Amino acid sequence: MNFSNAGKKVGTVSLQSPTIAAFNANATEALANTAMAGEAFRDPAK
Repeated sequence: MNFSNAGKKVGTVSLQSPTIAAFNANATEALANTAMAGEAFRDPAK
């Protein structure tokens, strides 16, 4: 998951989860976290 601001990458978040379902739930929660600056997006290619 990456965070961008004005087209520049400003950060990366890594998640570790015991199952795929837990990973998807954690990723959804991280994407919804508005306390992080910029726009969060998930890059499934990485």
